Amino acid sequence: MIIRKGLPEKQDFRNRPDNEDYIDFINYVFGMNGHSSSFRKLLPKLYKHGRRPEDFTYFSLENDKITGAVGAFPLEYVIAGERFSCTGIGNVASHPEKRGQGTMKALMNAAVSDMIKDGIDLSVLSGKRHRYNHFGYEKCSGMRYFNLSARTVFAVMPEPAGELSIERLGCSDQALLDELCDHMNNRSFFVRRNRDDLYDILTTWQAVPYVFYKNSRPAGWCIRENDGDGISEFYPYETEDTALFAACIAQKFHSASIAVPPYETGISDALEPLSENVVCVSNECFLILNWEKLIRALFRLKASYSTICDGELILDIDGIKSREILKIKVKDKACLIESLDKTSQEKSAEGIPCVKLSQNEAQALLFGFYRRSSYNLPGFTASWFPLPLVVPSPDNV
Repeated sequence: MIIRKGLPEKQDFRNRPDNEDYIDFINYVFGMNGHSSSFRKLLPKLYKHGRRPEDFTYFSLENDKITGAVGAFPLEYVIAGERFSCTGIGNVASHPEKRGQGTMKALMNAAVSDMIKDGIDLSVLSGKRHRYNHFGYEKCSGMRYFNLSARTVFAVMPEPAGELSIERLGCSDQALLDELCDHMNNRSFFVRRNRDDLYDILTTWQAVPYVFYKNSRPAGWCIRENDGDGISEFYPYETEDTALFAACIAQKFHSASIAVPPYETGISDALEPLSENVVCVSNECFLILNWEKLIRALFRLKASYSTICDGELILDIDGIKSREILKIKVKDKACLIESLDKTSQEKSAEGIPCVKLSQNEAQALLFGFYRRSSYNLPGFTASWFPLPLVVPSPDNV
């Protein structure tokens, strides 16, 4: 078995347009027929004709045949003004006849090894928690889902008036896509979206993007999943319009489950009175490779919308990349993070609580909804954690 990134230049893979062998392989493994169902339709941002997803994919090859694949696609996070390199893992595929032979393990190890070597800050994937725990990933990304219906919404507010509307966004609406792209790439937390790819990004997994209008002018957007009531992204330009546009959704679709990241407190506060209930869910798996940089930015973001209490804590993280010992001090909402070596940790730790964590434990504690009682953390950390790390649905791979 040969493990490599990209497909070999001198093999038959190049003799078919757009490297159909690769697309045929992942369609086959995931039970798609290549016509009515295919990755070209589900993920045009990665797989439509003219793109080269194979350049970002790790392959296992036997006798010049693909037996396994792991996509590792570059993303850029921007959190509180700071950039982070990210690798999105997707379409982890092993030929049915090769399962149980270590193919996926070899491919994932190769991908993670290259992330460490290349200095990537973090990685994200969708998948089963215990399958990817072995590679350092932990399911810890948290979203709030506000479940509402026309009955619950219009029990507390009138139906939208004529100056409000919601309309489907088309791929030919170029000026509107320009405007939306500017808004999407100008938030306190976002994954950068390339303008040329924007419509393909918004229609990931065959989702349907909509635009809110107020007095005939664009005033926000939302993205509706194609297989139910899910609204995977919901952003009014002005927070004060949140309830009005939620009413537009209720009027058009009758019911909805609106995903809101924890840092969008204004949107959450406006949706809660309209909702039947609110559910917090950890959806995606993260692998953190640059702890100090990420924690610093997320503390800065959290302090912008929430009270974080004064306190000091030492985190001793046995990371998959390296051991990191971080001293965190919060004073008057300002966060100072200091990287310590083992000697300085022992000197600094007098009187300061210290918690030792594995890679997975640290990710679950810092970014997940649930904290184990066995950590015995001081009370002030309840205002620190979880830190608001998410992956917006259109940006996942």
